[in-house]
Amino acid sequence: MSRSKKKMDLKDWAIKVGIRTLRTFIQAFLGILTASGTGMVEMDVLTNALVAGSVAAITALQNGLEEWTPTNKG
Repeated sequence: MSRSKKKMDLKDWAIKVGIRTLRTFIQAFLGILTASGTGMVEMDVLTNALVAGSVAAITALQNGLEEWTPTNKG
């Protein structure tokens, strides 16, 4: 495998993981915001963002590991 192909694979991997992480952050943020608006939970916007960020970080780790293909399969 050429060096440029390897870099492209890493770029594709980062894009896939980044999109999933951003999507998860937005979903978690809006879910908590909606729950706050209905009175189910009491949470300010900063705490909401921190919780959504934590969820997104865990998702990034999970998706990153699932998408990763080791180069040495021996």
